[in-house]
Amino acid sequence: HWHVTPYSARPYAKVIVKHINNRNIKCSVVEIGCGLGDIIRRLQFSNRTGLDKDQRVLNAAQFISRLYGRCNKINYKQFDLTTDELTGNFDVILMCNWIHEIEPKLLKSKVEELFNNHLNVGGELIVDVMNNKTYKYNHSVIDLTSNLKCLISIIAEFDYGRNIISIKKAN
Repeated sequence: HWHVTPYSARPYAKVIVKHINNRNIKCSVVEIGCGLGDIIRRLQFSNRTGLDKDQRVLNAAQFISRLYGRCNKINYKQFDLTTDELTGNFDVILMCNWIHEIEPKLLKSKVEELFNNHLNVGGELIVDVMNNKTYKYNHSVIDLTSNLKCLISIIAEFDYGRNIISIKKAN
């Protein structure tokens, strides 16, 4: 049901798009858990990749992208963070609105892998962490990044406990 919530009703998505589009280097971006592509379609990058574990959702994302004429250079692929290996290096890796379903120890290892092996120097890994007991897991950005040499900044905080976090790979 969360896939059908319009972009206009998701203020966190608008903040993410604005933040990412304000970057100086905008060559490659991957959104893990892209859903219908509402964020990835709006990013002004040379190379955009949208990953999701549900092929039906990806088919819909491709259709919507074509409908709005925003399918150029968006590569949609099926991908499950818990079982698949990411390929390539990116200026931005985005994982929002679903990581609260991933067990903390597994997410920490995946964040470390993505940061160390797939993020360009000066790049950002952007996540949302929840501080709301109604979600399965409430992750600590300090715990997720304790083994990383990174700069952490809060992009935005929302009343219902969602914080959008940038984890930047230092030069």
